[in-house]
Amino acid sequence: MLPDYLAAGPLLIERIRAALPALRAVLPAGDLAGIGEAAIQSPSVFVLYDGDRLGDSAGRGQAGIVHQRWMIVLAVRNARQGDGGAALLVDAGPLLAALLAALMGFQLSADHRPLVRVAAPAPGYSPALAYYPLAFETAISTLGD
Repeated sequence: MLPDYLAAGPLLIERIRAALPALRAVLPAGDLAGIGEAAIQSPSVFVLYDGDRLGDSAGRGQAGIVHQRWMIVLAVRNARQGDGGAALLVDAGPLLAALLAALMGFQLSADHRPLVRVAAPAPGYSPALAYYPLAFETAISTLGD
C-alpha cells in the first residue's frame, strides 16, 4: 500500500510552482475554502482531489489500479472593467497553455503513472474572478495487507 494515498496533491503543487513561477500562489483546496474571494491573489492555482475510479484488481481484490482525478483550477482576477470579459481571456489563455504543457504526460513519481488530461467542468465566473478548471488523472497501484 502506498504510504500516502493523496501524495499526488503536494507533487502537483511542487510541479506547478516550478513550471509557472509567475503565479502568485499555488495552494491546496483547503486553502481555497478558508479564504474569501477578495483575498485570492491573481493569478493563483488551486489543486483539488476529485475522487477516483477503480481499475483492474487481482489477488481476491487485495491489489489493484486506482485512477485518481485531480482538478487544477486557475483563478484570474479581472482588474480591467468595461471590456466585456476580454481581459480575462487574454490573462488566462497563456497561463492555461503553460499549465497544460507542464502537466500533460508528466510523471509525478515512480508510484504514479503519467498524468492524462480528462474532461473538466465548465469555467465559473464571479464579478471579480474567473475560475478555469483543468482535470487530470494519474494511476496508482494499491496493495492491501
